[in-house]
Amino acid sequence: MEQRNNRYQFQSAPFEASVRHLNQRHLRPQTSSQNSCHDIIESLFSRLSVSHHNGQPSFPASYGDLFVGSALDHPSVGGQPISFQGMGQNLQNNGVNACLSMGLHDYVSYPDMLGSNIDFWDSFIPDVNGLLRADSSGFSNGSINGYLLPKSQNSVRSSLYNKRPHRLQESSNYLPLENLRGRILRFAKDQNGCRLLQSILGSVTQEGIDMVFLEVIDYVGELMLDPFGNYVVQKLVEVCSEEQRTQILLTVTKSEFQLVRICLNMHGTRAVQKLLERITSQQQVSVVMSALSLGAVALAKDMNGQHVIKHCLEHFSDENNKYLLNVVADNCFEIATDKSGCCILQQCVEFSKGEARDRLVAEITANALLLAEDGYGNYVVQHLLGLKVPQITANLLRQLEGSYAALACNKYGSNVVEKCLFESREEQSTQIIWELLGSPNASMLLVDSFGNYVIQSALLVSKLLYDEAIYWDTSQEFALIVDTGSTVTYVPCSTCEQCGKHQDPRFQPEASSTYKPIKCNPSCDCDDEGKQCTYERRYAEMSSSSGVLAEDVISFGNESELTPKRAIFGCENAETGDLFRQRADGIMGLGRGRLSVVDQLVEKNIISYSFSLCYGGMDVGGGAMVLGRISPPPDMVFTHSDPYRSPYYNIELKELHVAGKRLKLNPRIFNGKHGTVLDSGTTYAYLPEAAFLAFKDAIVKEIHFLKQIHGPDPNYNDVCFSGAGRELLVPGIIVRNTLVTYDRENDKIGFWKTNCSELWKRLQVPGVPVPAVPVVPPSSNKSEAMPPAKAPSVLPPDFVPGRIS
Repeated sequence: MEQRNNRYQFQSAPFEASVRHLNQRHLRPQTSSQNSCHDIIESLFSRLSVSHHNGQPSFPASYGDLFVGSALDHPSVGGQPISFQGMGQNLQNNGVNACLSMGLHDYVSYPDMLGSNIDFWDSFIPDVNGLLRADSSGFSNGSINGYLLPKSQNSVRSSLYNKRPHRLQESSNYLPLENLRGRILRFAKDQNGCRLLQSILGSVTQEGIDMVFLEVIDYVGELMLDPFGNYVVQKLVEVCSEEQRTQILLTVTKSEFQLVRICLNMHGTRAVQKLLERITSQQQVSVVMSALSLGAVALAKDMNGQHVIKHCLEHFSDENNKYLLNVVADNCFEIATDKSGCCILQQCVEFSKGEARDRLVAEITANALLLAEDGYGNYVVQHLLGLKVPQITANLLRQLEGSYAALACNKYGSNVVEKCLFESREEQSTQIIWELLGSPNASMLLVDSFGNYVIQSALLVSKLLYDEAIYWDTSQEFALIVDTGSTVTYVPCSTCEQCGKHQDPRFQPEASSTYKPIKCNPSCDCDDEGKQCTYERRYAEMSSSSGVLAEDVISFGNESELTPKRAIFGCENAETGDLFRQRADGIMGLGRGRLSVVDQLVEKNIISYSFSLCYGGMDVGGGAMVLGRISPPPDMVFTHSDPYRSPYYNIELKELHVAGKRLKLNPRIFNGKHGTVLDSGTTYAYLPEAAFLAFKDAIVKEIHFLKQIHGPDPNYNDVCFSGAGRELLVPGIIVRNTLVTYDRENDKIGFWKTNCSELWKRLQVPGVPVPAVPVVPPSSNKSEAMPPAKAPSVLPPDFVPGRIS
């Protein structure tokens, strides 16, 4: 400590020299009226027990001849020097936590000896430990505004070991509330002061509560917004009287929107919620709701304000919340499309009842279509659906009707459509699905990033519509030739470079969410990369088809009542011959074999082991295909079919007739390797040579009066039949206007002459669809006119009999 110009300069010293001993000196009475500021500070510190660093002993204040003092010198922690003067002396201190270097000596003074002009209280404020710390702001203008602690209860700790600043501390339990008079507001805004006040308010008498109340009532709105003051207000609300709570309410609602502004504050919202918990009278509730209703929209859209509204919904009646809910309903769309607002709007619906709730629901329903496409509004619509109230659900579905397909392709609307599917009744969800299927944009749903989830939900909702929802896409429909002579069903793939032009667009695997390639396995032939199963088929007329095998959902048109199912089929990569030139898109294989559509449906227990075909006449066309068993007409004729003899559908042919006359042929000539094969997929008839010659002679004999002309192919006579070894193949054209039933379960095939165009009437089977009319090719997609291919002279024994167009 240096003396300059009759002033004392206190400086902080390095940590190494933070503590030093002072020489012993005798205590002497205070006799001079020129007591320095230094002496006054000494009289304060001499009353404190000081703990010393590095094992130095404590030197308690004592009354005796000798007094051993100690100097405290703490590291400075920054701050502006604060000077104060007393009796011509100037003292500088580097901040609140700056360190003082001083000697403790001379006479110890009592408070009553210091004079009435010295007030020490303002230089001590609460510490984090609930104690008191020195505040340099109290030292100013010639007086030291410190606080002289009671001698028996004071304690000063110097912890230089952990470099914490020196603090004067005293337990708050010993501080009488009376000593805080006039300083309540300042303490309430301090972190530790607010804790002190909360502690005091928890145990003080009503007189003390009244004192605190009177000091803060005019500033209660300000304290509610304060990071620390709001806690004092919350505690005061807990302990004050009913009349005082009403006074607090009137204060924070004195000016318009004042309470709303407090609620929007992160600190104020807590204080308001505590206040709402404690109000009980109808007068108090009315004051609050009137003030909050003015700013209901702002509160609903604010992350702090929404908690106040939720608190009102939980604690007040519908009658009390009436005006608040009316404002929310009037501004439903604005609130629903806000991040916080959509949450509180759902809470309003959840907690309200009766007329108030009905109005909220009506407003949301009226805006449902716009809300469904909003990032936040869609949650409000879903919330209404989740209430599972039939009338609310029905009204919402009606409001969204006609827009499901568009919503399904929207990021947020798709969630609403899925919710509609899951929360509606079966007939309602069915109507939604059919609307999706009938939409002009239906083809986009399967490949849309959001629409495909809607389709998946539709699959889960309705078993009946499970596969129809996938197969309905018009770009994925195909016209197939029904072929009992082959097993694989196939259509041209979109990637096929060696496929002809057919009736419909090619199959697009990427457009089907249910398409699944068949991976390479020991039971199939694999592609060159060894990843996918392949197929290859060659036919008697020298056409062929090859491609990869895949699995997808198949259906049989809108007129079929058969539930669509997953099935394996071929995706063509190449086709030749008549397959390349034909108008039909592909082949439906109904033959014997695990890849046959019939076998796959039987394996899945969809149909029984039977099917029937009926070809219409040449003049009217039409026909029918029945998958599964039918009750055979009484006059249907059956013949045995031996599956062990041939993989094809064979029969025992006994005779041939031309113009009603039986041909003289040995029946054994029809008993070749495979017997007589029925093949619906071809228009050719293959006969053993002996049968062919007899058949040709009979035809020529019957039409000898007609002039023979050259046919389109020079390889054929005008009567275009050819021999085929010892096999006999009967084409489907032979059995026009005949119902042929393939009863595989009983190994027999039945024939019944009928008008196939009226089959549904003749069988008298309820629910059987009207046979399809003949397909007339559009002029823009005709197959090219090509000469018929030359029929082979020998039927390859290992090839499946096929068909040509």
